[in-house]
Parts: sequence; C-alpha cells; structure tokens
Amino acid sequence: MTPRELAETYFGLLQGVGNAEAVTTEDITFRLNGNDLPPGRGTLAMRAASLAESFTDAAWTIDDCIAEGSTIAIRYRGSGTHTGTARILGQEIPPSGKPFEYRGLAFLTVRDGRVAAEDSMANFLDVLRRNGAS
Repeated sequence: MTPRELAETYFGLLQGVGNAEAVTTEDITFRLNGNDLPPGRGTLAMRAASLAESFTDAAWTIDDCIAEGSTIAIRYRGSGTHTGTARILGQEIPPSGKPFEYRGLAFLTVRDGRVAAEDSMANFLDVLRRNGAS
C-alpha cells in the first residue's frame, strides 16, 4: 500500500469504512489540535461514531500527501452537514443544520505498514461557530 493509499484508507475509517485492524496499530495514539486522546482503536471507533451522529455526509478529501521516513504529511478538506450535537474537545455544540467545509493538516506516523499515531490540526470548531453553532 502506498503512503497515499494508507492515508486515504485511514481517513475512510473516520467515515466508518474499512477495517481498523488492517491499517492501524492496536496502541495507536492521537493528538488533535494539541490535545492528547486516549490511545487505542477504541478511541478511533468512538470518533467515527461521534462524527456519524453529528455530521450527515461527513467526508474528507486529501489534497496533498507527502511521505518521508515513517511520517506521512497530509493537507486535507473536511465537509458535511452539521445535523447532530457535536462533542469536540469537551464542548457540546448543538446542530446548526448547515453545511460546512474546513481544512486541516495531519501527520501520520507509520510502524510496520500501519498507522501508529495521528497528530492533526484543523480550525473545525471555528467553522462550526461561523455557521451558527453557539
């Protein structure tokens, strides 16, 4: 699997598509906007479920993907419709019913051909607030 294919497959997991065991390590770690989340595939599954509950038609598109050594650097766009209560970094944001699009950066660390860590940064919360979420 090429680095881009691995990245696309990993982002698919956030949409509930694919097999996490095939592309992630059991002890995968997460840092989102500088905040550490509990390690493990269970956290990834929880994130995917939360996204599905909060955002109709959520999707991610990889614009750029560069690999060097064990790191894959990704510039991506996320989009969807905010139809359910979003739980982001300890905040509950009621649905706005509006479509959104945001951009982000992600760095994936690969070990033995699988994603072992995700370090992502995005202005997601600001986008939801601009769309009318309080």
